Amino acid sequence: MPLPVIIERIPSASSENNPNTRSANSTGSWGCLIVTANDACRQAVVLAATTTSWRVVSCPDATTALKQMCLHPIKMAFVDLDQDANLRGEIARGSLRNLVEHMAWIGGILLIVNGQPDDEQMELWARQTGVWSYLPGMVPASDLTEICEQALNVVEKLNSVQQPA
Repeated sequence: MPLPVIIERIPSASSENNPNTRSANSTGSWGCLIVTANDACRQAVVLAATTTSWRVVSCPDATTALKQMCLHPIKMAFVDLDQDANLRGEIARGSLRNLVEHMAWIGGILLIVNGQPDDEQMELWARQTGVWSYLPGMVPASDLTEICEQALNVVEKLNSVQQPA
């Protein structure tokens, strides 16, 4: 089983484009969990999240993600259900849906789900579950960066409301 990848935005050009960079430190103050087995999707979301100062933990599956949630405080999660349906079938998709439902039940995590294009049932399920943003298939990198920036703003506002002055 592949190990999770903890990513820090590092100023050097060689490591900035490497989504497999491991680090004990991070530049962001909020944790972002990315769950996808699709390398292209992972690279795009990692770049968007690190660009907007999220501390990223990337996992290939639901089991690894649950373990990492115990180790890292997470405020935003991106779960890729689109690639999962194509690559690993119904059982794995069910485990990722269970992960999304678990995170929604815990609360305090902005959930972003990447679903299959034109799957209205998946979108309806996601919205009923409490997903903050539903993406019907991968969106352009600029849109991912904007979503990550908006999520950061929401988390900071929520944190300021929860922390009295």
